[in-house]
Amino acid sequence: MNSFVDTNVAISYMFSIDPLNNKSMAVFREYDDIFWSNLVKSECRIVFKNKKKILVKFYKDLADDIKPENFHDFKFEDLKKYVLNNYPNGKNVTKF
Repeated sequence: MNSFVDTNVAISYMFSIDPLNNKSMAVFREYDDIFWSNLVKSECRIVFKNKKKILVKFYKDLADDIKPENFHDFKFEDLKKYVLNNYPNGKNVTKF
């Protein structure tokens, strides 16, 4: 069976942290042939580059802000607080 995918399906497949990653993986497992348009391919490249920049910046900021002596005590709840304090509504995420 064939499937045509849009940018969101492709992007969520490429980024394992995407909330829809499992669903997009199911699409790629279920169908024999996956198709997309030249426009989807072009959009996908742009979105991929932007998301990658955002993630690289986030992890660099996080690595700079976590003191080595506190690294082993850093919990998931601490990460959630860090994101909420430093990236409210995603405002700081796109600044490069």
